[in-house]
Amino acid sequence: VSCKPPIVLLILIYWSLAHPKYINLSYAFITGLDNDSSEIIFGKSGAFSIGYLWKWRLAKWSELGFDVAYHRSAFHLKQDSSKIIPNSIIYKREKLVFNSIVVSPFIRIKLVNRLHSNGIFIDLGGYAGWQYDVRHKSVERRPNPGANQTKTLDTRLDYIRDYNYGLLARIGFNRFVFYGRYRMTNLFTDRSGFRNLPQYEFGMRIGIHQ
Repeated sequence: VSCKPPIVLLILIYWSLAHPKYINLSYAFITGLDNDSSEIIFGKSGAFSIGYLWKWRLAKWSELGFDVAYHRSAFHLKQDSSKIIPNSIIYKREKLVFNSIVVSPFIRIKLVNRLHSNGIFIDLGGYAGWQYDVRHKSVERRPNPGANQTKTLDTRLDYIRDYNYGLLARIGFNRFVFYGRYRMTNLFTDRSGFRNLPQYEFGMRIGIHQ
């Protein structure tokens, strides 16, 4: 896993600045529903993304599209005796940060069709992401004499999958969109032996120039 920004991210930034019509920003909370989410701190664990959307009209009440986005998710890990991801060491603070490029195809159903506006709509689709830079960050309290705390950054983690994919659904009111994502893959490799982190993401997206 490389720690350098991939060329596709630089292209996405350039294209968004040159063609600002469909830029969008989003933030979401990460949680678990049908699986145990006790490993993370809910409320602190979340995801941010910035992306660009393309879409084409199929009929008066439907459109086909996809968006490409930079996606950053941070899992803040609880520090207790049951902790095993990615190790059993108890820190002052600890998190896993996933930087990804995500492609999300979707079909849009228009509920209210308005001129010069997205109206009210529902998007149904999926996504696939390349996790090009994953980092393990930790803060230790007074590990060495004379130091108040020590910060550690681990990169090129061999227990992380390079790719993930899942399902998404969105309901939008012009430029304001509420969405949910379900990740169908484990973030960790099979040989790591780690169970999956929470797979659900719920948040809000704002279209900057829609």
